[in-house]
Amino acid sequence: MKRAALLFFLPLFALAQTYQYDWAERGGTSSDVITGTPSRDHDHEHILDIAVDANNNYYYLALSMSGNETIGSQTYTSYGANMGQDLLLFSTDCSGNFRWSKTFGGGMDVYGGGVEVDALGGVYVSGIVLLRNNLSDMAMQFDADFAYNPNLTSSTAGPHNQTLFIIKYDTQGVFQWLELPQQDNLAASESTSRNYGLVVEDNGTITLQTLFIAGTHFNGNIIVPSPYKGLVIQMNKDGNYLNHFDYDISGEITLDRNVIYHYDPLNGQHYFGIHERIGGGQPVTFNNIQQTGSILIVALDALGNELWRHDSTASGNIKSITTDDQSNVYLSGSATNTLGSGNDGFAGYTLTQVTSPTISGGANANYVIKLNAAGVLQWGTNPTYTTGIIATGYGLVVNGNEVAMAGAMLNNNIWGNATFNRAASGSAQEPVVVLMDKNTGIVSAIEDIEGPLGFDDEATAIAVDNFGNYVVGGYFTNSIFLNDPNVSSITNSGGDSDFWFARLAKTDCNGAPLSNEEVTNDSFKIYPNPAKDLITIITNDNKEMENYVIYDLKGQRIKEESIATRNINISTLASGIYILELEDVNGAKQTIKLVKE
Repeated sequence: MKRAALLFFLPLFALAQTYQYDWAERGGTSSDVITGTPSRDHDHEHILDIAVDANNNYYYLALSMSGNETIGSQTYTSYGANMGQDLLLFSTDCSGNFRWSKTFGGGMDVYGGGVEVDALGGVYVSGIVLLRNNLSDMAMQFDADFAYNPNLTSSTAGPHNQTLFIIKYDTQGVFQWLELPQQDNLAASESTSRNYGLVVEDNGTITLQTLFIAGTHFNGNIIVPSPYKGLVIQMNKDGNYLNHFDYDISGEITLDRNVIYHYDPLNGQHYFGIHERIGGGQPVTFNNIQQTGSILIVALDALGNELWRHDSTASGNIKSITTDDQSNVYLSGSATNTLGSGNDGFAGYTLTQVTSPTISGGANANYVIKLNAAGVLQWGTNPTYTTGIIATGYGLVVNGNEVAMAGAMLNNNIWGNATFNRAASGSAQEPVVVLMDKNTGIVSAIEDIEGPLGFDDEATAIAVDNFGNYVVGGYFTNSIFLNDPNVSSITNSGGDSDFWFARLAKTDCNGAPLSNEEVTNDSFKIYPNPAKDLITIITNDNKEMENYVIYDLKGQRIKEESIATRNINISTLASGIYILELEDVNGAKQTIKLVKE
């Protein structure tokens, strides 16, 4: 799964705290050069996916080129000869300190399906590689852990033509296994495969979406008739085959992720989000029904039977699908309301944005839509005023009662109760994390990152850590985090883009609030803090206090009692950091970080 469960006491902080970026870092190379019209989430060096383990370590999957490869000041390996595209897996701790990295690549491009962790110390990556056509190109390398035969190219049949892979490491970066599930004696014409996502459960069960061409695969467990089939494959934590089902898909199935996949282990349902590739293309036919609009979502049960589908009347894309602990479904992407007509929509939601009077085309906007497990619309939301330039929602994550979308916005925009302010002239896309209520969809905040005018930057991935903080990543083309009071700006090292990653947080890496100011207000304060024996509660409104509870950072109640006076004796507590919850006679509560000397 993307992260471990939140500690139970974290909602106590929600009353008073706000998020802030507490660190940010860049990575990438000096030779990321884009030719032609780029697909920003495909061609640029950027963060593809993020996962968090039970120890609150972070794992990032990124696209990388070659030339002066660095993550901050740390160098990493590149195999991207002749401008080939590598896939980079790297890890930091909660404070952003580099832990380890692994590079997958060669003289061919590599594309990532995702990174996931289990609760047993496993880290999993899936993806596909392109064929090696020339001996002058480096053979495919999975870092120093495995390499394809360096003496063979696609002109010869063999296992070096296997394009789909699933690789597992432990949380220290130690190689566990590599699974290449296609048949061994594979000709180049038989090698086509696709992978647009994987989900790993806490016990290590892997669910993988794939596309295989005709043949006998996975040690004879999978037989695909001509010409090809879509497959959902399940494997155990050791990479062994468990089961699969197939589905029919045809049309424009591209490398630039025009198919998005998600699996919900709670109800066994599978979700496929499909959109036409940038620049158009042949519509996709899924289970013998051709999509009629630009965006399509299809739900299948555990056996592969279709449950429901939604086609669109709006032009656009779908970039992320996720589910919550009640199996509700959340979608994000970009969609167009043509000239503000109010007639365009997706999945039962009618888009509400209007366009600038100076733009002759439709208005493109980020969207987030919530459906229940039966596909019934619960709510939808989008910013109300946009330009004719696409602003997309990429990553999507549920965090308690909050939904967060990672993406980009530009120019002045209003979204719910939040405003994004940028100059109307000369602006470009800038990274945002949009926060909204899970039950209503009402947007409460837009956490944005400032860059100079005229340079595109986006947030393309997001995850939640064990203390309810966000880990965010994307790409940038010049500098970002300008004028941030807590984080120094970071600058592109060269080429068209670098990737960036950062922590958007309410607490530090021990779960304590980032500062006392964030959890104190005019009604509740304590003095002294830090304290050794006795603390005094200070209130401005002279309200009588009712009780208090002291928690340690594991969420365990250490001490609680009714408050007869405004003094609390803490002499029996061990030295350290605690969370003090105060409640007055009217039921108003406040949490404060308490430091015991």
